[in-house]
Amino acid sequence: MEIRFHSKAYCIDGYAGEVEYVFINRRSWKVTHMIIKEDGRESDDWIVPLRFLETSAPDAVRLNCTLAQVRGLPHFTLLGLPARNLYETAGELVGTDTYSVLEASLRQAYELNVPPGYDFLYWGTQVGTADRQVGRLNAVRFEPKHHMLSALVIQQRFLWMKKAYAIPSRNIAEIEPEIVTLHADLTGVEALPAMPPRRS
Repeated sequence: MEIRFHSKAYCIDGYAGEVEYVFINRRSWKVTHMIIKEDGRESDDWIVPLRFLETSAPDAVRLNCTLAQVRGLPHFTLLGLPARNLYETAGELVGTDTYSVLEASLRQAYELNVPPGYDFLYWGTQVGTADRQVGRLNAVRFEPKHHMLSALVIQQRFLWMKKAYAIPSRNIAEIEPEIVTLHADLTGVEALPAMPPRRS
């Protein structure tokens, strides 16, 4: 089964929001929770246990619970930290592009409230080897019965062309905030067969 980030999440009785994050138990490597974000600037985020996931399609997930049940679940919050001036940040990142500067500034402005013993993944998480980035995270795959993490789906962009790869979980060395480090080198990743972003 696969969860694609930014998929629409639907309850039995209506639309709940989008999938923003996925939690993984650091010890068991089980995918345990999704964070569903309600639409809107000042919206709520809910921690939804994976037991509520009924089906997953390329652009949507369906939950076997009601909107009221989701809204009764614990909230997921961002802990605000003192934001640093963007130009100060840029001065420390000479030679990087504007996107990297903005990304670094946002990382310094917030800290995710992740429960102890869990790692989190989200759309665009860097996936790389010890020496370079190989792609950005697009989706998470797991074994349906026990929810064991089975693969990460990454995308590589080359100008107008995209390639998607499923990286087996055995190639993951470490999951940290902002980056997933792989055991495989870049050649090993590119030797994997390219495939569509979704495969059940």
